[in-house]
Amino acid sequence: MKKSTKILFILFLIFFIASVIMTKFVIKIIQIENGNLFFQFDVYSIIGFSLIMISFVLGSVLYFKFLLSLSLDKVLFFTTIPLMIIYGLLLFLLAQIDKFDNEFASYLKNLLSITDNATYNLILWAVVLSVVFILLILFNYALICRPLSKVERIVTKLGEGIVREEKFSLGGGKQFVSIEHALNRINRNYKDSDGSLKYELTQQNSKLTKRIFKFFGKSGILQLENGQSVSRRAVVMSVKLRGNGNQNLSSLEENFDLINSYISFISPIVNKFSGFIERYYGDGIIVVFQKNEDAISCAHLIAKTITGKNKRAPRHVLL
Repeated sequence: MKKSTKILFILFLIFFIASVIMTKFVIKIIQIENGNLFFQFDVYSIIGFSLIMISFVLGSVLYFKFLLSLSLDKVLFFTTIPLMIIYGLLLFLLAQIDKFDNEFASYLKNLLSITDNATYNLILWAVVLSVVFILLILFNYALICRPLSKVERIVTKLGEGIVREEKFSLGGGKQFVSIEHALNRINRNYKDSDGSLKYELTQQNSKLTKRIFKFFGKSGILQLENGQSVSRRAVVMSVKLRGNGNQNLSSLEENFDLINSYISFISPIVNKFSGFIERYYGDGIIVVFQKNEDAISCAHLIAKTITGKNKRAPRHVLL
């Protein structure tokens, strides 16, 4: 038990004992005269009433601190028992009200219209009391189990990967505090791994042409899903660089440099006609277009550009 709780408990005992001693003065507050109820205060009754209120507040704080230290099942038990005790006592007093013959009992019987000739009123008030008790139980359970609804929403978001909150807050007792810490750890791990994955995919996406994703109706690689298929009409063009000139190169490295130099000026031409290079193979490429006209225009421009380049570098003639 924490030091603050111990101090609170000692204060509660002091005020509770004092309020019990002063209870007899508080009872005298209630006065009934000619069937009318009124309150008559004096110095002792005010002190007694104040002590009762202070002890009630301190007791309530201790009670709620006690509930917060329990698991959900024990919280439900210790909140239901007091309500059941109060309900049972009220039912007992209601059933035995005819046997009391003091002024206050007579006032209650008149107020509730309970007489020997109208016993059905007694049953009616018992039903009303039962309905109130059931509503209090429902409200109590809904209030206590509210963190469970938050857990359900959070777990659903984590499962769907749409969590935007940096930190979750559940409230409730000690058990929910542990669940809250666990969910926050899961969220942090998820965000760290998700951030790493997005960075890696972004890096991969930067290496791919965005025109490919646009062609298939996607904004990027993150929108791709496992097992998903998309059907598109396309025109495929094969561009192969051929010629005897590259056989005279002195090394394999020079061959690669020559091929890369030609592909480097073909790529902008392909992009100009809304196409994209789908595959590289040896000294050729596979280009995809959406329209026949774009493919034909691109082929003409590539041939024209290569002709001009061959004239400037006749040693490496490519067709």
